[in-house]
Amino acid sequence: KQNIVIRQIRHLSSINPLMSRMMIGNMPAIPQMKNLSEYYTNFAIAQSRMGMINASEATLNNIDIPELKIIYLANLLDTYHQESDLQEEILNKALGFIERITLNDKKMQSLYLLLSKGARNIGQIQKAQELFDEAQNILC
Repeated sequence: KQNIVIRQIRHLSSINPLMSRMMIGNMPAIPQMKNLSEYYTNFAIAQSRMGMINASEATLNNIDIPELKIIYLANLLDTYHQESDLQEEILNKALGFIERITLNDKKMQSLYLLLSKGARNIGQIQKAQELFDEAQNILC
């Protein structure tokens, strides 16, 4: 059911941004879904397409799992195309979270790659390369 709502928001974002903003505002803070990673990925994409990057702090406060916070922030950076003062702050926040968690190598590598992609999207090429190198070093 949540996936249907996300698809509707993505579709509406191109047709009626105001309506889609209202729908995002009405989405539950804690989703009743099994795949939270996918939920927050889609939520970040919808928010960034709407230009709602400034709403990320409120969303972040509703996420309890550090890994999901990183996934959410990285996807927000990866899909946000307008210049914003918050982009570097969001990247730094995500880097702060990733330094404090320990997951298995495969998960850590995918988080670093996701952050690298987001950093590249906002023009932080050097940071993106460092994150990519870090991801490569994990499995060596």
